[in-house]
Amino acid sequence: GLGTGWNSNLEIAKYHRPTDNFAFSVAGFYNGLGGFFTNDNLGKKADLSNEAGGRMRFLWTPTQRLTLDLTTDYQYTNQNAFAYGEYDNETGGWSHPSTTLMSGYRRQLATTGLRVAYAFDRLLLSSTTSHQYLYDLMLMDQDYLPADYMRLEQRQKMNAVTEELNLRSRSNGPWQHASGLFFSKQWLHTLAPVTFGDAMNQMIVGNMGMPPAVASSIAISDNAVPGDFRTPQLNLGIFHETNLTLADRLVVTLGLRYDFQRVSIDYNSDARFLLSFNGTVQGRPMSTAHYYRSSFVGTTSEDYQQLLPKFALTYRFDSGNVYATVSKGFRAGGYNLQMFSDIFKTEQSGLGKQLMALMQKDLVVEHNEQDYANVDQTITYKPEVSWNYEAGTHLNLFANSLHADVALFYMQVRDQQLSVMAGHYGYGRMMINAGRTASYGAEVTLRGSLLSDRLAWTATYGFTHSTFHDYKDSVTVRVGQTSSKEERDYRGCRVPFVPRHTFSLAADYRCDLTPSGLLRSLTFGATVAGNGDPYWDTDNLYRQKVYAVVGAHLLFDLGKVELNLWGRNLTNTRYNTFLVNSAVDGVSRSFSQRGNPIQGGVDLRIHL
Repeated sequence: GLGTGWNSNLEIAKYHRPTDNFAFSVAGFYNGLGGFFTNDNLGKKADLSNEAGGRMRFLWTPTQRLTLDLTTDYQYTNQNAFAYGEYDNETGGWSHPSTTLMSGYRRQLATTGLRVAYAFDRLLLSSTTSHQYLYDLMLMDQDYLPADYMRLEQRQKMNAVTEELNLRSRSNGPWQHASGLFFSKQWLHTLAPVTFGDAMNQMIVGNMGMPPAVASSIAISDNAVPGDFRTPQLNLGIFHETNLTLADRLVVTLGLRYDFQRVSIDYNSDARFLLSFNGTVQGRPMSTAHYYRSSFVGTTSEDYQQLLPKFALTYRFDSGNVYATVSKGFRAGGYNLQMFSDIFKTEQSGLGKQLMALMQKDLVVEHNEQDYANVDQTITYKPEVSWNYEAGTHLNLFANSLHADVALFYMQVRDQQLSVMAGHYGYGRMMINAGRTASYGAEVTLRGSLLSDRLAWTATYGFTHSTFHDYKDSVTVRVGQTSSKEERDYRGCRVPFVPRHTFSLAADYRCDLTPSGLLRSLTFGATVAGNGDPYWDTDNLYRQKVYAVVGAHLLFDLGKVELNLWGRNLTNTRYNTFLVNSAVDGVSRSFSQRGNPIQGGVDLRIHL
């Protein structure tokens, strides 16, 4: 495939079955994007991307009862990333990215999984074992500005193993059941140094409250917050689910899962900078340079356990079914690594005259048990627990020419985990617990075929109303050189990042030609997809209005060759895929990432 913006893709796959009980497949791929958005400060595309990889699968059935399925996958990604440009919330105007350095992301990901299944007369026993390896590098200009305030260079290395044993029924009786054990262990090592540039150093000097004549003689350099973090995780699960059929039409589902998770962190993070003075004191020239150092080295862990029940009723009839379910959900807590930068900067702001002592000697900040307790409390976010209620129906109507899925849902969440800009200084993202939230809505999917199956269509619509029921927080308000805490109550505000409306419509019409000719058929297709009204912040000040993206394609079926001409976002709709607010330079700004503009291209598929 090839498209505008140098959007290119290539995949080669081989599927082979040399014997009746052995088959394998091998595939390789490449995806590339030259980019649409130029970084004006660097003159390069901010969304350039390259990705390549391969996949192999081996399936062997040595006997009628035993099946072995081995899959291995490797992916390599190297892309420019975080193409955030300044956004005017009043006019909708958007500026191209303009940063000090090019943000980027590079990743190697390898996954191997083995499934072994043995079929007894009435039961199926299966074991699924997997290993995942991740090595990545994320480079981010965290202020998104041409001036050099701060940058993050995060390296991660992860190994994870999982094992699941599952025993389920394979008969057609009224009692269907599944039971199992689950285990996973993850080792993650993260190096995440934050480096502060000249613009940030100058702002720190300016906030020290010194006379301008003195401040002009002071310079800060070598300002960084190195971080070395190890965050292992352990997960154990035991589960059972029973499906009991009553009177041939009514099915009762009872399920229960016990979940245990342990999350830990070993941290070694410090802050340092060099304060230099080159000026005149009491009429004498004076030149000094001394280091500030502060560090936290420690370990902490949390254990979480939950019983997760599930109950469902399903009533089946000739054209479909209706159902209702109640279930409990759980997401473990964890640790915000980026909070260490905020901790150190907050600590420096409270040192006052001690920082002035740097003109005389090095300053090493000592920490006591209470300081470490405060750190553990600051970096930890709590688990999230939800109760989920859903009712709906699946219908097959008009001799299966129309299929309809309709669902209504309501969800209550306690201690909802929410991603926000980090703390006092507003750089980096962190996870917080946002009290209690509630969400309700509906989802409808219709799909069908007409004109002897030549016209196939699908339509979907989803509505979600998600609000805070109990969430209070304090924010820092700056007026000039002073700042103060202000309490905020977000009750009634919409939960960020949740669109109120999602919708799509797709239709393909196939025009059959000569079956044995060069051109077998032509397929004309069109799509419309969109969403809208998600807020980007807890104050509900910034949102994305409802938008739609239109696409079309024309497919030529040449037998073993297919040629597809396509277009995306044909109306060149301008919309934001994400938006963040930052006040790193003392000015509140919005930065957004734009969706891709109008695109066109061609795909060629050959079957041998």
